[in-house]
Amino acid sequence: MSRPATPVVLLAGVPGAGKSRALRVIARARPEVRLADPDRMRLRLSRLAPALPYSAARPIVHTLAHLAVLTQLLRPSGTPLVIHDPGTRRWSRRLILRLALRRGLLPAILCIDIGREEALAGQHARGRVVRPAAFEAHWKRW
Repeated sequence: MSRPATPVVLLAGVPGAGKSRALRVIARARPEVRLADPDRMRLRLSRLAPALPYSAARPIVHTLAHLAVLTQLLRPSGTPLVIHDPGTRRWSRRLILRLALRRGLLPAILCIDIGREEALAGQHARGRVVRPAAFEAHWKRW
């Protein structure tokens, strides 16, 4: 008898949509679920190099976060995985979902779709505001 496929959920939304908040709710409600959260990378890097401004750390954080996701997809554990990603980059979205399929996992994408002003307010509320040009690019692709 075969086991049901392990779910992999890509939690997508523009910066400020509430992805991090949703991950915190999931972590409290379902501690067995694995979370791939770039914010963990950001916090870890800020502890290792506190003087490094985030503008310089951003490419490192994004690279490490993508590598962590790929590692988790290549070594599935049988427990569900929720991946925090804007989902606005076609290559990233396709890579994650296709790799999950190839590994015999059950991929899904959950989009948090909110208004532009709500997303900008969400960024201010969390204390991390994306550069205006970067937000515009995310918004346009969304």
